[in-house]
This record gives sequence, C-alpha cells and structure tokens, in this order.
Amino acid sequence: ANDFLEKENILLEEKRKELGVQDDILEIEELSLKMIIKLGENDVKSLEDFAYCSTDDLVGWDEYKDGVKHRELGILSSFELGEDYANELIMKARKIIGIIEEDSEESFDEETNDDQDEISESNELESNSEDN
Repeated sequence: ANDFLEKENILLEEKRKELGVQDDILEIEELSLKMIIKLGENDVKSLEDFAYCSTDDLVGWDEYKDGVKHRELGILSSFELGEDYANELIMKARKIIGIIEEDSEESFDEETNDDQDEISESNELESNSEDN
C-alpha cells in the first residue's frame, strides 16, 4: 500500500510540475496534491494566484436563471470543501504573501467591540438626558 501511495505521489508531483504550478503553493499544507493539480488545471499556479481566489472560485455558487436555481461548480467542488474552510485557506495564503496582516482579524474584532462600547455609552447618555 505504501508503494502505491509513493508512486501516486511521485506521479502527482510530476503532473504539478508539468502544469507549471509553483512550489510556493505547497505552503498551504491543507491542500492535497490532487487539489493543487486541479488548481493548476484551472490556471491557479502560485500561492499568489490562490490568495486572489474567492471562496466561490473554489467551492462554487448558486446562480438563478429565469427563476431557476443552477449550481455553478468551483475549481475544488469535487473535494467538497465547506465555504468556511475554503475561506480559511484563502486567508492563510493572503497572510503568507502579505496581502493582509497576521493580526488584522483580531484588530477588526477589537475595533468592532470598541464601536459597540461607544454605541452603548452614547445610548446611555441619551437616555439619561431624556430622563432630566
């Protein structure tokens, strides 16, 4: 069984190189070689290409034509990634190449909480002034 897997991995690695998929995409360890080949077949050949994908590009989307819903397949639809998971992978790639900062999500959460605090305080002030 190990021999089979080794041979398969060697073949997949050769296919990846044939497609011109760069080594940097291997930094997203969650992507299997089969996924990487599928990406390469769809012209996603580098970590940067992957980082600029949308979740819909990877998992697909619903489209309505004449009131009828059609499912458009994404590049990795056959791997049944969830939207959240696909988004996590894209965000990981964006962090690696520096499109977004490592802690930008945390600072966004903090800003949101600060805004909520300000709203609460202003509401309290308004209700206190109405009481007078």
